[in-house]
Amino acid sequence: MKTEQTAPLVLITGFLGAGKTTFLRELIPLLEARGLAPFTVINDYANARVDASALRAGGRQVVPIAGNCICCDSILELLDVLLEVPHCEGRVVLVEANGTSDPASLIEHLLVNPQLRQRFEPLLQVAMVDMKRWQKRHWHNELERMQMQTASHIHFTREDEVASKRMSEVRADIEWINPRAAWVRRQVFALELERIVRGNS
Repeated sequence: MKTEQTAPLVLITGFLGAGKTTFLRELIPLLEARGLAPFTVINDYANARVDASALRAGGRQVVPIAGNCICCDSILELLDVLLEVPHCEGRVVLVEANGTSDPASLIEHLLVNPQLRQRFEPLLQVAMVDMKRWQKRHWHNELERMQMQTASHIHFTREDEVASKRMSEVRADIEWINPRAAWVRRQVFALELERIVRGNS
């Protein structure tokens, strides 16, 4: 039995440089404007503390996990952070995963933990797709495709830097890889999170 209000847990994934931190930086004020209370976790090899410091303006709650990926070597640190997240009205938890993370492994770790299932619902994954560099990462192309397979939502970045033909090709690729995911922009996703939070109240 759940003893407290649940909060949505949002994984923000995508390959290195795909726009995860930019998406997060622009999503947080949209959530705050809707009366929500984001708690953010940032995972990066080198820049987690720098990015976290930049996001803490106005007393925002941001926790960095530097070094290893949260899907493997740093998973216990992530679980400890999530289990200590203070619940409050309007809580939304955002987790920016390292650019080389395996979302499937991360999601599996989160779903099998009964304490997390009691605290967080639903578990969502927003995958960033860089229109300009999609599938131009040589030996990392397979990893980039794999990061899309488990996504509940897709957000396209650098759309203004590509021609319409390229845009259509990338969208067709994503549709083939993951036909179930919803394609969203930040404002629409913020509204969806508000509806979830109000429904969980």
